[in-house]
Amino acid sequence: MLNRVIKQQLREVGILGEESKNEVKAVKELYDALSKIKEPIGEQAYYSAIDLFNAVSKYQDVTTGKNPFPKRFAQQYATLQEHVKNAGRDEFGINRTSKGKIVGIDNTYWGNQFGLWTQTTREWLQANDKFTHADLKPQFKGITTKDFVARQIVAPFVKSHLEPMKNMTKDIINGINKNVNEYYEKQ
Repeated sequence: MLNRVIKQQLREVGILGEESKNEVKAVKELYDALSKIKEPIGEQAYYSAIDLFNAVSKYQDVTTGKNPFPKRFAQQYATLQEHVKNAGRDEFGINRTSKGKIVGIDNTYWGNQFGLWTQTTREWLQANDKFTHADLKPQFKGITTKDFVARQIVAPFVKSHLEPMKNMTKDIINGINKNVNEYYEKQ
């Protein structure tokens, strides 16, 4: 009887079926991966970005983008998908990998800001020359190009996606009806 009630609840909110089960699992896995990413400070920002891209790309590879959650999560899920689109795979973006490929320092690109050419993460990690720019603020005097890119481009990008995505995935996961979670765990 209880299983039939749960199935009816799932049908009503549109989260019954293998495809939906995979979406729910993918959001949980995305949250777990995002939770392990270190704060993007200094050179660590580059590695945090790689971890973010790998988490988002893996999620992007296994999901359909169709909202399997109750309607009250429609806006959160739509916003999550916008973050995924922005931090996911893109032929001309930062993360230039194809489906199923691991993201690394040789296939992520930063630049095209502050007069800097776009280069791979590997190239930025090796850029130990002093950064110069006509409008350079005093706090950046003497900083290496590697550190400037990390602080002004990479870290803000990671921060703009990491915390919002963690919060959205956590809210969605915690907000799902307990019976729904139990139903999927038994499957």
